[in-house]
Amino acid sequence: MTAESPIKEYLDLSRRVEELEKEVMREIVTYLLVNSLRPDKRTLRAMERELGIPYSKLRRLVGKLIEEGIVVEGSVGTAKPLAVLDIDLALRKGYLKIELELKDILRLHHLALPSSVAILGEIKGDESYRTLPKLPLRVKEKSRVNALLEYMRCLPHAPEEEELLEEVKGKWPEKEVEHRRKVLEKIKAEITEEEWRKLVELNKELKKWGIFLPTTGGLPELYIPFMRSNVFEIPREESDHVIAEYMRHTKLPREAIKLLRYCPHLDPWALYYRDVVIELEFRDLSEVSDKELKEAIKRVAEKNLKFLLYLIQPLIEDIKRRGVKGVLEKWNKELPVGLKYTKHYILSEAIPLGYASLLVRKLGNKELAEKALQYVKMLVAAVIYDYKGEKEEKENLEELAKKIKI
Repeated sequence: MTAESPIKEYLDLSRRVEELEKEVMREIVTYLLVNSLRPDKRTLRAMERELGIPYSKLRRLVGKLIEEGIVVEGSVGTAKPLAVLDIDLALRKGYLKIELELKDILRLHHLALPSSVAILGEIKGDESYRTLPKLPLRVKEKSRVNALLEYMRCLPHAPEEEELLEEVKGKWPEKEVEHRRKVLEKIKAEITEEEWRKLVELNKELKKWGIFLPTTGGLPELYIPFMRSNVFEIPREESDHVIAEYMRHTKLPREAIKLLRYCPHLDPWALYYRDVVIELEFRDLSEVSDKELKEAIKRVAEKNLKFLLYLIQPLIEDIKRRGVKGVLEKWNKELPVGLKYTKHYILSEAIPLGYASLLVRKLGNKELAEKALQYVKMLVAAVIYDYKGEKEEKENLEELAKKIKI
């Protein structure tokens, strides 16, 4: 095949077309995020006008994004607005046009925030925010807690499992029955006869819960109670200024915006209330002074920040030891191309820490807030200066962080 071969020219051109298509798809995804509060701008026809891409080509490219799980097509009346389904996946696959700067990552977090109103009939929940880039911090610890929780939750069902497996033998898929039998055998091998006897007694006692017992599972036992403590109703008298704010952001008339009774963005306020009540050991708040209540609110904010610091600590230590490149190599070791972590993920961890520390400083704890702010600057410095680890760098990460202005 000569240099002038039409085959070579065709292949080179095809590769270039693929590259250009990806760049255009990146523009599409970014456009959808920027217009997350405007469903009327996220239909194919509207995007055809706004982006200047012919309808047939736009539909084909959007189809690819839908197929890859990046974008989803909704339905509001006769309109079919598109939305970014998975920000994390979009970033991993290179479909997100975003600079490696703190302000750009911060803007991404803001674009993903849930809305307290329905706009043109569309509700923007917290699904998008849940897909923001996050690092696998303390995954083994979380898995250990979850595994033990599931074991403890399911163990009391073991005595009746034996009877159930006999009943469904030949009726249920053999592989499922065999798997459950192996789990049961493992449980019986791990506990003593006395423990099994107590388990049988507990299983009998649980029948007092009547209809709850046969309908139980992970979601009923964990999700439903948690969400009950997580429901916060917005006061109706505050609706006018909320709607006015969304009118300003969207440039839409009042009739296009409808306030939601239950808002995803109010979950943290609900959890704050719950945590404050727990902090005060379930005392009647009517008997608690404002001063004491403020102190409890402050302690809850501090504990939330300490938890974030607890999550981040291994990352900071790892960066000091391995450097940014080494940390990414460790995480990406077994991940396929197109699903790897990037420096954006490290920078993204600075956002929650920054806001949590700001709140703690407002509430009065300067020392803890500044410690967290130092961590924020260390993460930013590590990414910006491509920190290579303490063995290779002349400056340690703390010194490098002093150069950062955020």
